[in-house]
Order: sequence, then structure tokens, then C-alpha cells
Amino acid sequence: MNSVSLLLGAAAGAAAGGVVIAALAAATAYRAGMTVRRMWPAGGGCGAAAGAVLAAVGLPPPVTSALAVAVMVAAAAALVDVAEHRLPNQLTGLLLAAGVLLCPLATALTGWGSPLRALVGLLVFGGWMLILAAVDAGPGDVKLAAGIGWWLAWMSWWVFAAGVAAALLGMAGTLIVDRWVRGRHRSPLGPAIVTGLVAGVLVTAWLS
Repeated sequence: MNSVSLLLGAAAGAAAGGVVIAALAAATAYRAGMTVRRMWPAGGGCGAAAGAVLAAVGLPPPVTSALAVAVMVAAAAALVDVAEHRLPNQLTGLLLAAGVLLCPLATALTGWGSPLRALVGLLVFGGWMLILAAVDAGPGDVKLAAGIGWWLAWMSWWVFAAGVAAALLGMAGTLIVDRWVRGRHRSPLGPAIVTGLVAGVLVTAWLS
């Protein structure tokens, strides 16, 4: 993949990130104006990085489009969590609904991915987070993890394993920093969980 394609992918991702991610965050945040002002640069950055990676992978267009939707919705959820320490049901539900609709369609069109494997991933990662809910995770974290688990397992088991490992490491790091270093009693785990999806896309790029 040449540098021009990477730049075009990054530019398209930044534009989509700046608009779509911020719009999703604004539509679901309690303090929409403040959230969008604070998160617009981060949304653009997330979009640019995801666009460059997806452009580099060179997956079939239906698969790339589906993953782009997942990354934008997940990024919006993570940004709202950072700003307000909550994961809106609209975004966690949209992430899963998009997976249930788009993944089988992309698989039917390209033969890429496995919806059945995705269902197992949803149950495994979502179930694991349900156990952690007794300790630190909230209901929104469980729903987000279920959706992320669907998307990761749809890609492959290797991607699922790497993504879940990255998410768990991110959550552990977040809890250590917030609880022991900063003395906070509540920690937004959404960004760490979404890190798992980003790691999964990167592993897909490496394996492709």
C-alpha cells in the first residue's frame, strides 16, 4: 500500500472522526457542547489513525466499511466515558446492532469473517466483564465488552485473543493509575475496552 493511499485514508478517517464521532458523542452526552469541544481533536485523531490502518490493510470494501463503523461508534462511546464516566446505551447498543447487521452481510458478500464465531466472542468477553462487574466494571462496560467481543471474534480467534488481552491490560493499567496513584474511586474503563478493538484491527493488518 503506497503512501498516497495511507494519506488519503488518514484524511478520510480524520474527517469522519471529526464529524461522525463528535456527532455521536453530542447526541448521547449529557453535556453535549462541552463534550464535543473537548473531544473533537481526539475524535479526529482516532479517525485518522483508524483510516490509515484500514487503508493499509487492504481488506474487501464491505469489511473495511463495517470495521470503520465499529471503530467510530466505539470511539464515540469511549470519549463520552472519559468526559462523563458513563457509557450511553444508545452507543453500546448501536455497536452491537451494527455488528449483528453488518458482519453477516460482509461475510455473505466476501466470505470474510464468521458471525458464529462472533457470537461466541460476545458471550465470552461479555460474560467475563459480567464477572468483573462484581468488582469494578459497570453495566455499560459489560455491554461495551459484549459488542467489542462480537467484532473481535468475527475477525479471527487470534484477533479476539489479542484484542481481549489488550483490553484487560488497559483496564488493569487504568485501575492502577486511577485508584492507587490519583486516588479516584471511579475509573472510566470504556477507553481501555475500546483499545481492544483497535488492537484487533492492528493485528488484522499484521496478519493480512
